[in-house]
Amino acid sequence: MADENSVNEVLLVIGDQQRKISGWNNVRITRGIERLPSDFNLTLTEKYPGVADVVVNAGDPFQLFLGADVVMTGYVDTLTDGFDAQAHTVAAAGRSKCSDLVDCAAEWPGMQIVNSDLAQIATQLAVPYKGLGVQCDLTDLPKVQQLNILLGETPWSIIERVSRFSASLAYDNAAGDLVLARVGTTEAASGFEEGGNVESARTVFSMLDRFSEYMAVQQALDMLSDLSGGSLNVITKVTDGGVARRRQRVIIAENLSASGLAITEQRAVWEMNRRIARGAAVQLTTDSWRDAAGQLWEPNTLARVHLPTLKVWESQLLIGEVTYRLDDEGEHADLLLMPPDAFAPQPFLLQPQFADVLGTDVRGIQ
Repeated sequence: MADENSVNEVLLVIGDQQRKISGWNNVRITRGIERLPSDFNLTLTEKYPGVADVVVNAGDPFQLFLGADVVMTGYVDTLTDGFDAQAHTVAAAGRSKCSDLVDCAAEWPGMQIVNSDLAQIATQLAVPYKGLGVQCDLTDLPKVQQLNILLGETPWSIIERVSRFSASLAYDNAAGDLVLARVGTTEAASGFEEGGNVESARTVFSMLDRFSEYMAVQQALDMLSDLSGGSLNVITKVTDGGVARRRQRVIIAENLSASGLAITEQRAVWEMNRRIARGAAVQLTTDSWRDAAGQLWEPNTLARVHLPTLKVWESQLLIGEVTYRLDDEGEHADLLLMPPDAFAPQPFLLQPQFADVLGTDVRGIQ
């Protein structure tokens, strides 16, 4: 059986030549479902073997391994080489392949999207970037009838708003590809237990952003809405019974279509559920990068959390972000977990104006 050091050895593999660099003594690797792209920082000092063999250039493609598992794929952004009286230090930092979606200007034939769904749009926007794929298993994605791309806007700005319209998350995976998915339902083989694998933990129970009543208002923005015979200023109310005093929030929803009322109701419920869930966040540090089955902790995965001292009992929470760390004190994983509703995409009308006249598909969450 391999020892823990070999199972979790941090290995940076550079370029087509497959240059392999190990011996990193300070490591931070962060991935999450609300951050794009994933990123890393690695440091190697002269007192550790291999520093003289570090051959890395800014811009190099890389794969980053934890043991036998790829944890990130992308490009090295910066290489810092320095020394002081105590040590010679080499530090590398990089991001996943999806960094190009965030940094660059969008390219699209004619700069107008027509009759395409989220997966088709993301795939076309990724074409200019060598090796960048799009992973999507969703089969019920609505079509975008027409969307004009603004000169200079990034692919990610387009993908982000079309993702909300499609009720989808968008984040990157270990291969550096863009993932389009719903909130996860897969459970990790094990969870986090006070007195077991949890080194430290912190909960944030907050009423700061919660309200007793959410009132969503359907408000027309055009002068042709009356042609549809629809009702203007439709009001939907939902109540959070966990808020003791009266606190009302008014949401002006973008609704000019026959399905506007449904979107209004979904938006009000989403606002309430999201705020309740985000008021129960758990931040913890565990003593391993892996669960009981030897799998790396992965974003968008459910895990059981039991922290009696912090009044968290057998809760099934979703991993929103994970940071794998290595320092002089050994290996640790820092995780942010919340109830799944905290990560549900916002119901959203992509192009509400004149939708009832043009017949645009204005679905939000199905």
